[in-house]
Amino acid sequence: MRSKFAFVVLVLGAVAAGQTTAAPAVAAASRPAETQPASRPVETFPWWGRVAANKVNVRGGAGDFHRELVRLDRGTAVKVVARRGDWLACEIPGGLDLWIALRRGTREYLEKQADGTSVVKATALQLRGTPSTDEPSLGPIEPGTRVNILEERGDFGRIHMPESHPGYVFNRYVEVWKDTASAEKAFVDGAAALVDAKLKRDAEMMALEARKAQAKKRMEAIASADEKFNAELAKPAGSRDTKGLRAEYEELAKFSAEDENIKKRVERRLDVVTEWEKNAEAIANAMRQRSEAERRREESEKVYRDDLKRLRERKESDAAKIGLEKGRYKATGWVQLAPKADVEGQPKYKIHRGDQREYYLVSDRLDFEEYRGKNIGILDGDAPIEVPGIALPIMRVRKIEIINAP
Repeated sequence: MRSKFAFVVLVLGAVAAGQTTAAPAVAAASRPAETQPASRPVETFPWWGRVAANKVNVRGGAGDFHRELVRLDRGTAVKVVARRGDWLACEIPGGLDLWIALRRGTREYLEKQADGTSVVKATALQLRGTPSTDEPSLGPIEPGTRVNILEERGDFGRIHMPESHPGYVFNRYVEVWKDTASAEKAFVDGAAALVDAKLKRDAEMMALEARKAQAKKRMEAIASADEKFNAELAKPAGSRDTKGLRAEYEELAKFSAEDENIKKRVERRLDVVTEWEKNAEAIANAMRQRSEAERRREESEKVYRDDLKRLRERKESDAAKIGLEKGRYKATGWVQLAPKADVEGQPKYKIHRGDQREYYLVSDRLDFEEYRGKNIGILDGDAPIEVPGIALPIMRVRKIEIINAP
């Protein structure tokens, strides 16, 4: 069914060309400047024609400023339904693809149906040659018209108009086809061929879109994996989730074989993850060795403490055996050499008293060398005194006795 727009074009074309009724004539072979409208033969529409050149543009409106909709090969049959100046409104085999606005903001111009088609609900929805409003409208599409949205681009959708909706061809590229039967057959055959080509092209476009969607999904998956990779990279070595990363990159490798760059990128990431795993194992081994060394150290310290306890008990036992009386000695302990120091006047010997405080030993009458390594009891001596600059208090001794030998 011819659209309202086609009817308007037909009327305007007839008025502009001064058409009444007469036999169709061959289209003028020159541009508008060379055409003499007053001498043009009167045309009767419709009439059959065929394209007289290769790759002839069919435009959405009567003028070069309109976007081309399709190109026709030489010999293609067309049905001329009107003239607009030097442009012929032609029905094209297989019809034409045009664009309509789908929405503006939150307002939807079409209502989707259960069968996947859409019904126009706007009252003045304009047909366009491109998915924009940069070019003049090609006329309105009636409310209630059922359409298939072949493609969406932003707020515009591509639809297929029936053959009754004309496209415009410059008149010099169309010649009269007088054999009506042959023209009609060629038109039908051309429509079938163009529909097949359109289906093939649409299938290729869908396959391309599917590949694009797959590539986008792949890049999103790689971006997600890389984000996790960077998060693990920021963690200390040995605490990274290498198992999870490896599983994710190995899954990516399964569908990245066709993209060499992505394949190499995934392989490099897997190499890094492998190094992390090796480092984590080395760190784990070192931690196990450290733990074992710590365990042995604790065991050694326990043995030392036990030995020290037994030694202390033995000394106490030995002291008891010799009848050590409480309060008999001012102090008891083992005579030892004091650590060397650069402090002038620091005594040479000290008395070691276990976990009690030690003292430096000095005497005017005793040589402590002969008591070194022996357990002594101090019978007579002064109270220890602190001397500035010297670590331990100094006890002046006058009389001692050996308690026991080591």
